[in-house]
Amino acid sequence: IGSMLELGYITMLSFLCFAFSYLGKDLPANYNEAKCVTFSLLVYLISWLAFSTVYIVSRGKYSIIVNVIAVLASVLGILGGYFLPKVYIIVLKPQLNTAAHFQNCIQMYTTKKSEN
Repeated sequence: IGSMLELGYITMLSFLCFAFSYLGKDLPANYNEAKCVTFSLLVYLISWLAFSTVYIVSRGKYSIIVNVIAVLASVLGILGGYFLPKVYIIVLKPQLNTAAHFQNCIQMYTTKKSEN
């Protein structure tokens, strides 16, 4: 019963995080991390839904392999979807990783919102 409670809790947290990150998609484009988080959580949820489906259908010798693939897919999805865009900005576009650029993006967003 303990593992079922843990699985239910993790599932609830995953869906809540996905819902809140989806709601944050209207933030300014350069300030918006919600798209990366939403994509990462979508990969996470899809990998675990696929694992659950395969595990229920075939409880054979391949269940451990499918579990490992689901864990790797979810971890790589979260790491790749969330951290790769940050590494791209830091390594390949350092001019976008300054406080002045960040403040300018926020100022442009607030001016655009006040004009509408």
